[in-house]
Amino acid sequence: MATYESKKYAFSGANLSGIGATNIADGSVDNTEYQFINSLSSNAQTQITGRLQTAGGTMTGSVVFPDSTGPAPARIQMGAGTDMKLYSNGTNGVITVLNGFYVTNNDASETMIYAVPDGSVQLYHNNVGRLMTEAGGCRVDGGLSVGTTSVGSTTGEIRAINEITAYYSSDERLKENITTIENALDKVNAIRGVKFDWKDDHIKNRGGEDGYFVRKHDVGIVAQDVEKVLPEVVAKREDGTLGVKYEKLIGLLVQAINELSAKVKK
Repeated sequence: MATYESKKYAFSGANLSGIGATNIADGSVDNTEYQFINSLSSNAQTQITGRLQTAGGTMTGSVVFPDSTGPAPARIQMGAGTDMKLYSNGTNGVITVLNGFYVTNNDASETMIYAVPDGSVQLYHNNVGRLMTEAGGCRVDGGLSVGTTSVGSTTGEIRAINEITAYYSSDERLKENITTIENALDKVNAIRGVKFDWKDDHIKNRGGEDGYFVRKHDVGIVAQDVEKVLPEVVAKREDGTLGVKYEKLIGLLVQAINELSAKVKK
């Protein structure tokens, strides 16, 4: 019977299976790893191909790769070059990409995540980018909700079910050309405090009336009134409508009270 000489061991028989390839390569193979397989019914390549699908089909069982550490890391590589690799570093699963990285639906018709090395990471909803990282921070395309409530379709709207705490820059050292608001009381008198109903289209665009963030009946002021006397606190939005920076009215109200107080003291 023919005998095969390895670096250290000799074994007989023409039919072998269960050989530890790694151990054969480094010469540390153990004799117990060699098993006789007298039932080999065809050439070895045919039976290997039957186990390991090389062109479609279904593989049964698991393919296990060791942790990708040391001088010869075990990684799954996809693409002609190093486009994409999958591996475990011993603690976490790792995906490396050469260019961009997409997560899509089954037929790649809808993007869910897109990431670019040294660039943006984007999260999509229904194939529309909604959250993007940028060099200066993070941008939301649409509304932002903090808590359990949903946002409507109004771009730039922020909703929070609890308090939002913010401090605005107001240090005198940051300002110049400081002057007192003149005729503040007259300006306040020109602004009406009103009760009103929002139009149905506006309510619909904000996701519908919810009795909390969106109510049909509301109170406030009219931007056009404010624009006539204090245009600095009024801004035109992308849709052409006007918005008021309500917190900026505090300065006007404080000065109006000062004027009223001065009149009372006379």
